[in-house]
Amino acid sequence: FDLSICLHDVLNHIIDPETAIREIDRVSQTNITTIHTIGGPRTFYTVDPREVKKWRKKGDWLHFTTHDGTEYTFHDHLFDYNEITGLFSVQRRIIDAYGIDVGVSTNLQEKLTPETDLDSLLETLQAEEDKIKRQPPHANTAEHILILSEKR
Repeated sequence: FDLSICLHDVLNHIIDPETAIREIDRVSQTNITTIHTIGGPRTFYTVDPREVKKWRKKGDWLHFTTHDGTEYTFHDHLFDYNEITGLFSVQRRIIDAYGIDVGVSTNLQEKLTPETDLDSLLETLQAEEDKIKRQPPHANTAEHILILSEKR
């Protein structure tokens, strides 16, 4: 295929992501993947977090119980920037990888004054965000990392 897309944190729930990445490499020229990162908030998938009575994580397994007594177990490996880009770079050439929800521009409100040139400020914040979202420490604080890769 010219393009494969692996979204919604699929690789976080596969016990052997290396095999999945080899298959991505085998079947596609270019790939877009998103990964839930170590800095992202805990997600309970199909259940509203308010329904969760208790939860625990053991290794890469997330176990939780809802108030009605239903038990759930998910494989849930959270990646950091270096780990996931390292896995992809074994098989593929990484075109780009970055935190997609770093949110530098949330500082906009505190930088505004009546004299602020809004267009200039937005341009500056966008440039800051674009720069830092590609650096591992900042990408790790994002909820997701997006990886664009291609065959070598």
